[in-house]
Amino acid sequence: NILFLPFYIFFPPLGVPIYYCLNGYLLGTQFFRIVAGRRLTGQQAEALIKKSHTSILMMGIAISFCATVPVLNLAAPMIGLAAMLHLFHALQGTHRQEILPPH
Repeated sequence: NILFLPFYIFFPPLGVPIYYCLNGYLLGTQFFRIVAGRRLTGQQAEALIKKSHTSILMMGIAISFCATVPVLNLAAPMIGLAAMLHLFHALQGTHRQEILPPH
């Protein structure tokens, strides 16, 4: 973010998308690594990150946006981890288990 500070200051229309994309990449990758690190080996997690980097980036941008909204930013880390957990299971193809059996 320090390297891109001139874009934020001198080119505000260009700085906003750069801010969200850069922080979306950083937050998305780190939150996904937290979730994947509990369930996969390091190599498997890296392979899954490379395979689905666009989805992770989009989720990271959403987390970054939540982090800039007042009051919502207090819950952004929890929302981000929950969203990444759902994304992880969607990418793995694992289905959630039903608590009650179907009728």
